Amino acid sequence: MYRVKGADQKEYGPVSADQIVQWIRENRLNRFSLVQKEGEPSWKALDQFPEFTETLGAVPTPASAPAPPVPVTPPLPTGQTLTAAPIYTPVADPQGASGRVKGPAIGLILIGIAGILLTLGGILAKPSMMEFFLEAARNANLQIPAEQLDQIQAEQSKGVGLRDYLNLGLSLVLYGIVIAGALKMMRLENWGLALAAAIIAMLPCSCCCCVGIPIGIWAVIVLNRPEVKTAFR
Repeated sequence: MYRVKGADQKEYGPVSADQIVQWIRENRLNRFSLVQKEGEPSWKALDQFPEFTETLGAVPTPASAPAPPVPVTPPLPTGQTLTAAPIYTPVADPQGASGRVKGPAIGLILIGIAGILLTLGGILAKPSMMEFFLEAARNANLQIPAEQLDQIQAEQSKGVGLRDYLNLGLSLVLYGIVIAGALKMMRLENWGLALAAAIIAMLPCSCCCCVGIPIGIWAVIVLNRPEVKTAFR
């Protein structure tokens, strides 16, 4: 017995091998459709099951096949029901989807790494930057208000404090999500985490927001393309 995962990410089955063969002949399933054999933990593309190789070979390839019929919901085995069952459509080509997500995913990874390094560097260099600013102001004879000068000197003497470590921790979490989501995106896994990574990259509080906004928008557009979204596992 087998289970079939539709483009709506819902499972159909268990169904017999004969039912799978029928759906292949009706162009409801193709070689990229995700199927799980009973007793096996993983989902695999249909063309990885030797028992269906002959049937898949007999069905015309997408390039030569006629226009697909109107999608319909695969019938369920006797005794099983689905409330408001969604329409089932063939799963998109994972190789094509992988090529589309590669560019924005790499961009998000670079943003995550750069964000962590910039945040860490800014905290470590904070005392030196304060000292450099004060020295530059004295050499240029800048008239800094007394209150502002006292605040700068207090920050310099305090060095790296609790607030700086909290900012560092928050940055590590956010940019860690960006990197993790981008890696999942490249593997076509966890669509929600990949979308979260794209959104975080666009946040105005990000130190890389100037670059993160266009790359994040690019990633969101690609992730919401139907042929990409349906290829995620």
